[in-house]
Amino acid sequence: MSKKFLLLTATFLSLLLGLVASPAFAQKITVGGGVKAGVNLANIHVDPEEQSDKKVGGVFGAFLNVGDENDILSFQPELLYSMKGAKFSDGSKVKVNVFEIPLLIRANLTKEGRARPFVTIGPAISFRKSIKGEDPSYIQQMILTSINAPIRIGRATVLPGDVVLAKKFGVIFIPAFLVEDLVLTSEFTKLRDEFGHQRLREKKYLAGQIDSQWSDEIKKDFLNWLNNYPGKLPMSKEELDNYLKERNY
Repeated sequence: MSKKFLLLTATFLSLLLGLVASPAFAQKITVGGGVKAGVNLANIHVDPEEQSDKKVGGVFGAFLNVGDENDILSFQPELLYSMKGAKFSDGSKVKVNVFEIPLLIRANLTKEGRARPFVTIGPAISFRKSIKGEDPSYIQQMILTSINAPIRIGRATVLPGDVVLAKKFGVIFIPAFLVEDLVLTSEFTKLRDEFGHQRLREKKYLAGQIDSQWSDEIKKDFLNWLNNYPGKLPMSKEELDNYLKERNY
């Protein structure tokens, strides 16, 4: 939960408690409140020449109503969570979620009845919670000239079939002919590390022996460990044997 929402909630509750507990207004003012929910139609205008469509979004929250003894005019502050946005003619979209505090004057059109029509007028204070957009306009002036052709992305040349590895630290492109060897090497390195950590915990070898080129004794121990590996190896026995023929540990 955001700090802005907590601050707005605390302000709203403080106003409610202050008005209810005030003895000066207890005999003259009626205090009520409740919750509300509905939908709104929102639009965003950036360029007068650009067309945009309205977006339907939800709105919900709570309100406080402080009225006089005649129950005609009242002050109605509200705390609302509203979802707005728009869709533009170029295909881009924007979604904005905001906290709003409308400070309204409410006028009841009738004094009696369970359902009474009313009108409200007043300003509203808004605090943006989040904004999210989609903008495909960068490809509008492009023409597709080929499929499965080499392309240039930044400083990298990407060929058809290349594998993309994307993480929060960056993106790399792996040539297709290197993928199998890369996967086998990484899986083997993981097994090698698992074996080394286990033997260090057992105090069978020293760290210097594990972190340097292995002796024949450690290689033999590692092969026996693989043959009795608990669980399923990440590669087939044939793939492992072929890999170990070229491995210098």
